[in-house]
Amino acid sequence: MSRKSVSMDHAPGVEWRTLFVYERALRHFTRSGRRPFPATAFDRLPEIRDDGLPRARFLDMGDGMALGFRRYEAASDVHLVLIHGAGCFGDQLHSIASAVSGSGKARVYTLNMRGHGLTGGDKGHAVSDPGQIIADVGRFLAKLREERPDDRIVLGGHSAGGGVVLGLSRSEARELVDGYVFLAPYLGLGSPTVRPYFGGWTRLRAMRMKALVLANLFGVRWFNNMTVVDFDLDAAPHDPRFVRHWSFNTMMAFGAGRWIPDAEPIMPAKPVLLLAGETDECFDQSRYREALDVVAPHADMPPIGQCGHFDLLVDKAVSDILCGWMEKKFPIKNLSYHEREKKNVVAA
Repeated sequence: MSRKSVSMDHAPGVEWRTLFVYERALRHFTRSGRRPFPATAFDRLPEIRDDGLPRARFLDMGDGMALGFRRYEAASDVHLVLIHGAGCFGDQLHSIASAVSGSGKARVYTLNMRGHGLTGGDKGHAVSDPGQIIADVGRFLAKLREERPDDRIVLGGHSAGGGVVLGLSRSEARELVDGYVFLAPYLGLGSPTVRPYFGGWTRLRAMRMKALVLANLFGVRWFNNMTVVDFDLDAAPHDPRFVRHWSFNTMMAFGAGRWIPDAEPIMPAKPVLLLAGETDECFDQSRYREALDVVAPHADMPPIGQCGHFDLLVDKAVSDILCGWMEKKFPIKNLSYHEREKKNVVAA
């Protein structure tokens, strides 16, 4: 199947309407007092073990930055690209990636955004433009498409990574993607699913953020690398790979931007899966179906029961549902391809 060539040299920046809505949504977002993030939210993360991690790989982004990622091999013509959440890193997706690749449903890639995990730059402050993260993901997908022109690509993300996925689905780079997976996603500030302060996971430097929004409305961007978001790592297990703070640029780049109730939905021809637990600490799971009526009315959203925001990354039921969905929506093309890819996996 022929595909349109997509350039990712430039990604759309932030327009004044987005900034205006951000300021209004920020007032609503902080309407109630912030509660500490529950320490129990991280109880299951130690189940993600570092043994068995594939070797680190890097892709040049064209500006001196090398995007760090890991590739999980499988004898499949399907490629699942996963993006981590806010303040997090790619290796937190190890359990899901291992399950999907181990089942043979897809070759999996876990990416690390600028200033996170394997990718360089000042932690949480490595983004120089609000469109840069979506551009980076688009460049990675374009390289993958160049190497595998006839294969299928599924793009997925957890939490704020899901927001990046949604943002990319509204950019030119959507031409590179055949399907989407949202794992307890952030769908934009103002979305009906967002809990105040993301359930306590974030502390916002609200006055500074409002000042920067106003400055950007007048085209002043000199101060966009200032910190505006702090993550509640007091509740997190000790892991130096977590990112403690985000700059204004990183916050604006790491997500879908403002919630757009009348946005054009993802095309029905592209399968969509959304998974979120009933006990998610950051988002209101009961409102996702309502949000999907805007984002992707055709999306599948099977129940996963009692599961927290970070529990989702290690829960076997989640991996099983994802593997089953991949098999149904993106079956391996034919046996001969499967056998040929087996040889390629061994060689890798």
